[in-house]
Amino acid sequence: MIKCPYCSSADRTWRKGWRYNASGKKQNWWCNSCERRFTIDDGFWKMKHRPEVIAEACSSYKRGMSFNAVSKHFKEYDKADICSATVYNWVQKYSRMTKKFTDKFTPKILGRMHLDEVIVNVREKKRVSLESKR
Repeated sequence: MIKCPYCSSADRTWRKGWRYNASGKKQNWWCNSCERRFTIDDGFWKMKHRPEVIAEACSSYKRGMSFNAVSKHFKEYDKADICSATVYNWVQKYSRMTKKFTDKFTPKILGRMHLDEVIVNVREKKRVSLESKR
């Protein structure tokens, strides 16, 4: 069952209709313990724009577009009227969330691994780096 964010009760919550806004349709929940209504935080809580727009803006920045270019792109194609500062804030927020999520995983490497050693002279000091090949 869903846990109430206000009183942490899990056994006394139930669905109570839908909430509609510009970002779409979300399930409302009711807690009989504290008698409060709530929606589940899906990572886009209190966001004005649709999750698809936010994800595409962050993806466009990660692919090499500047914040201004992302903003102009959305204005040109009538997807959303967002400014470059908003894109910057989204990238900062969701990059931190993504990093926190991915830091929990440890990769499992199976099979053989071949490493090549490369020595590079930088300011007359030798630097060693290892290149991995599968």
